[in-house]
Amino acid sequence: MNLLDELPCAILITDRAGCVLSVNAGLAEIVGEVGESLVGRSIEDLLPPASRIFLQTHLWPTLFRDGRLNEIHLQLLGAGRSRFPVLLNARLGEYAGSAAYYWMLFLATERHSFEAALVQQRNAVEASNLALEQAQRFVKKVTDAIPGLVAYWDKDLCCRFANQAYSEWFGRDPSRKIGVTLRELLGEELFTMNEEFVRGALAGEDQLFERTLTKADGSTGHTLAHYLPDLVQGEVKGFFVLVNDVTRLKESQLVLEEAQRLGQIGSWHWRMDGDVVTWSPQLFAMFGLDPDGPAPSFSEQPALYVPSDFEQLRKQVEVALASGAPYDMELRYWRPDGSEGWVEARGEVVRGATGQVTGLRGTVQEISGRKEQQEALQKAKNRLQAMYETTPAMLHSIDAQGRIVHVSDAWLARLGYRRDEVLGCLSSDFLSEESRMRARQEVLPAFFASGRCDDVPYEMVAKDGEVVDVLLSAILERDQQGNPVRSLAVVQDVTLRRRAERELVEQHELMRVTLQSIGDAVITADASGMVTWLNPVAERMTGWLASEAVGRPLRHVFHIVNEETRELAPDPVAACLVEGRIVGLAHHTLLISKDNTEYGIQDSAAPIRNAKGEMLGVVLVFHDVSEQRRLSGEMTYRATHDALTGLVNRAEFEARMQRTLRHAQEHDSHHALMYIDLDQFKLVNDACGHAIGDQLLQQVSKLFADAVRSRDTLARLGGDEFAIILENCDMEQAAKVSQKICDRMDDFRFVHDDRRFRIGTSIGLVPVDRRWSSTAAIQQAADTSCYAAKEEGRNRVHAWFDTDAAMRARSHEIQWTSRIENALDSNGFVLYAQRIEPLNGHSQGIHAEVLLRMLNDDGTLVPPGAFLPAAERFHLVSRIDRWVLSRSVAWLGGLPTLSQIESLSLNLSGRSVGDRAFHAWVYELLAGVGPGVCERLCLEITETAAVTNLADAAVFIGRVRAAGVKVSLDDFGAGASSFGYLKALPVDYLKIDGQYIQDLISDPLDDAAVRCFVDVAQLMGIQTVAEFVDSAEVLNRLKEINVDYAQGFLLHRPEPLAELFKTTATFGA
Repeated sequence: MNLLDELPCAILITDRAGCVLSVNAGLAEIVGEVGESLVGRSIEDLLPPASRIFLQTHLWPTLFRDGRLNEIHLQLLGAGRSRFPVLLNARLGEYAGSAAYYWMLFLATERHSFEAALVQQRNAVEASNLALEQAQRFVKKVTDAIPGLVAYWDKDLCCRFANQAYSEWFGRDPSRKIGVTLRELLGEELFTMNEEFVRGALAGEDQLFERTLTKADGSTGHTLAHYLPDLVQGEVKGFFVLVNDVTRLKESQLVLEEAQRLGQIGSWHWRMDGDVVTWSPQLFAMFGLDPDGPAPSFSEQPALYVPSDFEQLRKQVEVALASGAPYDMELRYWRPDGSEGWVEARGEVVRGATGQVTGLRGTVQEISGRKEQQEALQKAKNRLQAMYETTPAMLHSIDAQGRIVHVSDAWLARLGYRRDEVLGCLSSDFLSEESRMRARQEVLPAFFASGRCDDVPYEMVAKDGEVVDVLLSAILERDQQGNPVRSLAVVQDVTLRRRAERELVEQHELMRVTLQSIGDAVITADASGMVTWLNPVAERMTGWLASEAVGRPLRHVFHIVNEETRELAPDPVAACLVEGRIVGLAHHTLLISKDNTEYGIQDSAAPIRNAKGEMLGVVLVFHDVSEQRRLSGEMTYRATHDALTGLVNRAEFEARMQRTLRHAQEHDSHHALMYIDLDQFKLVNDACGHAIGDQLLQQVSKLFADAVRSRDTLARLGGDEFAIILENCDMEQAAKVSQKICDRMDDFRFVHDDRRFRIGTSIGLVPVDRRWSSTAAIQQAADTSCYAAKEEGRNRVHAWFDTDAAMRARSHEIQWTSRIENALDSNGFVLYAQRIEPLNGHSQGIHAEVLLRMLNDDGTLVPPGAFLPAAERFHLVSRIDRWVLSRSVAWLGGLPTLSQIESLSLNLSGRSVGDRAFHAWVYELLAGVGPGVCERLCLEITETAAVTNLADAAVFIGRVRAAGVKVSLDDFGAGASSFGYLKALPVDYLKIDGQYIQDLISDPLDDAAVRCFVDVAQLMGIQTVAEFVDSAEVLNRLKEINVDYAQGFLLHRPEPLAELFKTTATFGA
C-alpha cells in the first residue's frame, strides 16, 4: 500500500528541475489522470498560465533559497481544464537517494472533506500496521514534509514518533521527544483540557476537536486535532495524532458565514438516523420561519415549495441517496409574503466511517434576482439574435496569422471594397496607423490572454479614404492544445455616434458656459447627495468655491434655515432623491453662507435622469429673493398694521380675536377684550387740524402700549377707537390694567401751541372665554360696554357682566337698529312740522321746523327720542338725515307755489356735519333742485357738532349758504361755547338752547344769558330763535329783549307736514 495515497492532501514529488517523480491518489483525482501519466511531466503543466508565471518568477527562487514554501495560494488545473484554488506547502527532502521536493496541496473546501481524509488516513494506518517499520524512514520523510503535526503515542502516553513540524510548534527536536509523555509536552493545563479526548482514543474511538495552541515563538493558532486509535487485532496499542493549523480556515469560515448572510445562502444537514434536520439562521429567514423553532423535516417541506418543483426535488434526493451523486437544481418556493421566488438547491450525501450513507447536507440560495437577470439576459439574447437575423452586420473572421478569411456584405459595402480585395489581407491593413499601433501594443496581447475583446474603439479606413469610427468585439477560438485557431469579429459603425458625441461635448461646453453666465445659482449633486459642480452665482451666495465644495455633502454647502424659527429647513435635495420628483423650498427659507451672510431664497431641486430614467443626481437652482421678501413683508405689515400708529389694524385684530376665542373654546382658557374710545379727540382734531390730531393718536398709542404686555394685541380700529386683547388674563387683572390706562389718560395732557387738552377714555371690558359663540358677539358686548362707560360720565371703565342693566339697554338699542333699517327701506318714517313764529314783525310766509316720527306696525307714532340715540350710536343717523332732507326737498318741489313758505328748517346730526361724503351728497342734491327750493331751506346744526367738526362745518356752511340755503346754529349756549366760534361759522340764525328759555322768568342768570346772546347776535347781524316756549310770560319777555322768533307748544303743536298750511298763526307781532 502506498501510504502517500492515505494522506489527507494532494502530494507530488519532483526533482530540483520540477520533473514529477511520484504523485499520490489525491493529486491524480484532482487533475483527472492516472498517476503514472503524470510521472515525467513538469509540475508547470499542472498550473494555469498565471500560476505558472508566479511559480517561475517567485516560488522557484524562494524554494531554492529557503528550501521550503509555506501556505502559498495557487490555482491547479483539474479535469476538463477546470481550476481549483489550493493552498501549497513545499519542503526539500530526499527521494530514492537524491534531493527532491515534496509538494503538498490542500483544496480550499469545507472542513468535512478534510475530516474524511483523516478518516481515510486512519484506515490506511490500520491496514499498513504490519508494514510500519519497513516504511518508517519513508513515512518520516513524508511526514516531515507535511506542515501539520503528526505523532504517535502509545497507550502509556509516551511519544514513539513525531514529525519535524513539532519543532516549529514546541521548539524541540522531534527525535528528543521520543519517550516524552503527553502531559510533559502539553503541560498540565492543556493536558487537562484534552484528557477526555485522550481517554476516548484509548477506548478505541476517533476523537476530532478544535483547540487554540501557543507556538514556541509566542504566537497562537487555531488547530484541528484528530486522535486516531491504533487497533491491532481489536486491541488499542496507542493512537495517532494529526494536528493541522486551521487558523486561516477558521477566518475563511467566518467570512463564508458572512457571505452566506449577504448572499442569502442558507445551509442544512439531515441525519438519517433519528431523522434530525438542522438549518442555518439564513435558511429560517429565507422561508420566514421562527429561527427558535425546529427545522421542518423533509416530509414537512412540500408546503414551502411550488408542488411541481418540489416533486422534482424529491426525485433528485432519491437519486442522490441511491447513487451518492450530488445534485444542483433550481426550483420555485413560496416567499413569506406568499409570492413566488426562485432558489438554487444543492445537496450531497454524507457518509460514515465505513462508507455508508448517513444523511444529506447542502445549501439553498435565493436566486430570484439572478433568475430575473437570466430571463432579462435571455430576452436580450433573443432580441440580439433576431437583430442579427434581420439586420445586416459588419462581420469578419481571421485565421491564426491575422488574415481575413470571411467577410460580410455589410462590411464590404460600408468600406467600399470587393471581396477579392479583402480576403487574405491582414485585418490590421484596414486600420488607421494610430489604431494599428494600439492594436499591436495593447489590444492583441490582452485579447490572446483573455480570449475576447469587447467594444474596442478603432478607426478603419474605407477604400475612398474615409475614416470610419467603429467598435470591434471579437471572440478567440482555440484548439485542444490551447493554440489560437481563428477569431470572429463584429464591427459596429459608430461614425455618427462619435460625431454626435463630439457635438454633445460641444453642447455640454455651451451649457457649462451658459450656466456659468446666468443670474440664478446652480448646484449639481450626484445620487448620494455629494456636490459635483457650482456656478459662480452659487459660489458667491454659498461662500464656497467649487474646488472646495465638490465631494462634500450638499447639506454642508447649501445651509438653509427657517427665517422665523432659525431651525434647519427641510432639505429639498434629499426629498428629491427619495421621491424622484421636482421639490421646491418651503416659504421663509434663508440661505446661510459660509461667512454667515443671509439670503432669502426660492429654489427647486429637480432629478437628473439618464435615457433609461435612472436617477443620476440632482440639479438645484435658486435665486436671491431677499429684496422681494422684504417688500412682501413690508406689504404684509402694511396690510395688517395701521399706517399712522404702527398698531395692528382692524382686519388683523379680528383674525387674532378669532384665534383667541378658538383657544378659549378648545382649552377653556380665559382672556379679556378692551374697547377704548377717546372722549375729546374730535375737539382736538377740529380745533388744531388733522395733522395735530394724528400726533395725538400717536402719543396715545404709545401710552396704551406702555400699559400692556408685549404679547398682548393693541389695535387701532379706526378714528379714535382702539382695542386691546389681553391673553391669559382674568377679569380681575384686566380691570386693573383698564383702570391703569384710565388713570394715565386722566393725567395725560396734550399740548399744542400753548393750548392744553385733557383727553379721557371710555373703556368697555369684556371677558373672552368659552361662553361666547362668536367674536361678533364679544365685540358687540365690548362696544356696548364702551358706550355704557360714555353714558356713565366718560373717562371710566365699564366691565361687562351677564345681568348688566346697561347691556340690556344697549341690547334694546340694538333692536332699534333693525327697526330703523326697515323704516328707511320701506318709508316707515313720517315728516311732521312745528311752526316758528316771528315776535317783532310780520313774516312773508310760514317758518317751520321739520320733525321726524316713526310709524309702529299698529299705525301709532314713535317719538324721535326713542330711536335717535340708537341711530346715533350705530351710525344710522346720517342715513336718516339723507332721508329727511331728500323727502323735504321733494315736498317743497311738489308744492304748487313756494310763496307761502318762508323757511323750512331741518336738523342735521353731528355725524353728518363731520361726514364729507354727506356734504358731497348735499351739494349734489341742492344743485339739482334749483334756487327757489334752496332759498327756503334752513339747515339746523347743533353748536356742539359745529364746534367738534369746526373746520369741516365751516366749509360746509359756506358752501350751502352760497347755494342760498340758510343755516341755524341749534342749542346755542348748551356747551358754554365761546362767542369766538361765531366768527368762523357764518350762520343766519342762533337757536337759543331751551334750558335758558324754560326758566327765563324765574332765573335771572338765564335772563341775562339770553339777553347776552341776543346782543351778540344783533351785533353780528344774526337773527335769534327761542325754543321750548310754553307760557305767555316767557313769550312776552322774549319780545321785550328783542328775540326775533319763538317756537314751542304754546305757539304750535307739531302736525304732519302735509297739513302745515291748514293751521293759521296764533301769535304775531
